[in-house]
Parts: sequence; structure tokens; C-alpha cells
Amino acid sequence: MKVAWSLLWVLFLTSFTFSVRLFAYTPSNNGGIFNDYKRALKVNPSEVEQLTLNGYEEIPNGVYKFKNLKKLTIRNGLKSIPNDINKIGKIESLILIDNPITSIPENIRACIAIQEIKIINSQLQSLPSALFELPNLVSLTIKNGQLVSLPTITQDNYVLKTLNLKNNHISSISDDIQHLIGMEGFYCSGNPIKTFIGEFDNPKAFKNFKTLVMRDCGLEHIPFALCNNLQYLDVSGNKITDIDEAELTFMNNLLFIGLEDNPITYINEKLFSLAKLKSIQIDRYESLSIELSELSNVCITYIAVNMEIIDKNYKPCGQRKGMVSVFFSEPGKRRK
Repeated sequence: MKVAWSLLWVLFLTSFTFSVRLFAYTPSNNGGIFNDYKRALKVNPSEVEQLTLNGYEEIPNGVYKFKNLKKLTIRNGLKSIPNDINKIGKIESLILIDNPITSIPENIRACIAIQEIKIINSQLQSLPSALFELPNLVSLTIKNGQLVSLPTITQDNYVLKTLNLKNNHISSISDDIQHLIGMEGFYCSGNPIKTFIGEFDNPKAFKNFKTLVMRDCGLEHIPFALCNNLQYLDVSGNKITDIDEAELTFMNNLLFIGLEDNPITYINEKLFSLAKLKSIQIDRYESLSIELSELSNVCITYIAVNMEIIDKNYKPCGQRKGMVSVFFSEPGKRRK
């Protein structure tokens, strides 16, 4: 009888242990996305494809077990990026928000699968050149940091499409940026950029360049060296006083230009005759030496609140071809 009970007890324990293990590795049914590290540890490590860590000063060792991890988001606390970050899964997207990191290791070059890096609200003061040598990196965002310059870039990069450096402390742009051959969009608003250094003469450069946003940078002139193939240019909130005919020769592909909150007193009227231009945003300064009512291809489509209508004859462009929509704003009341 005792033997029978012993056998039953052994069978029970074996069954219970198997059930616990089976439960621990039951599919999560959440598409491999985990916002809780402890919960991610309870499933089969191969299931974890996206993970968010919150409040960790270091990346836990257990994360290295997630061999299929493709997207890693870390918020609120990470002090440094480990040198062996390339050993974490198959990282394609690295997103770091509100972390006091001060540097990116050179060994980031080993993360050959990475396609997106986004670092927001950090203490980064510099970037390694290795970032611009990653073979699959399409989008790089370093926003709200302490960057003072871009690193030296010596190799042509045909892969990076978007570079966002909004709200740092960059004071100049060097002609190294010409090596970013594949770049389509450059966003660097909120940097005190006053100068462009070097010779921007690489015939391969900027052929794919479509969007440039440099709001609130302190620019005194439109950065025409970057404008050859641009379709969208926003230089609102700068110190630009005039747009002359020489600058317009670099803007033949423009569809949109934003000029609000600039002390502009002179615009060559040929700006309004650019073949592809569809829309302009500008302030209504009394000192602006151009009379739009004399331009047959211009129509007003926006008047800022509390602003008098300049001419009752102006009507929205609608679907009329060959017309340039001018969006007027009151100085200092730029549309966001």
C-alpha cells in the first residue's frame, strides 16, 4: 500500500513539474512584444522580439538571452550603452528616451543589423564616426542632447535616409555631410548653426535630398549649398533678411518654403515664379519690398487670426494650376 502511494506521489510531482515548465514556456500570444522585463523572462526567450525597459540603470543580463530581439526601448535611467550591445539579439531598432547617457561606444559598428537609432533627452556631447558606417542604418535621431558637432565622416554613405539632430548645441556644419549620399531628410532645428565650413562641391552629394528643416537656428542666409534638389525647405525663426536672385538658382525643385519669423525686407519676385513652387509661408511685414497684388500667379490661402485681410480680391488657390499659395502670418505668431 505504501509502495502504491509512493508511486502516486512520484507521478503527481512529475506531472506537476512538467505542467509548471509547460506553463512557463506557453506562447505569450502578444506578438512577441513585452513592456515588462519580468514577464518576458517567463516565456520562451526566442519569443521576445520587442522589449521595453523602464527605470534600469544597466541592461539586465537576462536580455542577452533573447536571441530574436529586434527592437529594444529603454526609458528613464540607463547610464551607459554597453560595449557588447551587438550581442543582444538581432537588434534592428534601438530607442533610448530620458536616459543620462553621455556617449555611444565605437563598437556600435558591430550592430550590423540595426536600421533605426533614436536617442531623445540625453547628455550626449559627441557621436562616433562608426554610426555613419553602419551598413543598414536608415534613420538616426539624436534629439534634445548636448551635441556640439558632427563627427568626421570620411566614407560615402548611401544607406542613411533621415538625420534628425533637433535641439542640440551644434554651431556649424562641415562639408563632411556631403558623404551622406543617400540622405533624403535633414532636421536640425534649434541648433545655433551660423556657418557652413568647407567646399560643398561633391557632384554625388544631395541628389536624393528632399527635406531640410532648420527652424530657430540663427541663420542669416538660406543654406543654398544644400538646396539643389530640395522640395521642402523650412527656415522659419531665423535672421534671414533677404532672398536674392543668386540663391534662387539653387531652388528650382522647391515645392514649399517656410520663411515665417524672419526679418525679411527683400524677396526677389522670381521666387514666386519657380516652376514647381506650390506654397510659401511668410510673415506680413510692412517693410517687405514686394507687392503681391501685382503677381498674377499668387493667391492668399491663409490669414492669421486677428489680422486684417490685405486685399479682398485674393481668393484661395483651390485646384488652380500654376498658382503659388501664400500663407500670411502675423510676425511672432508662427503656425506650429
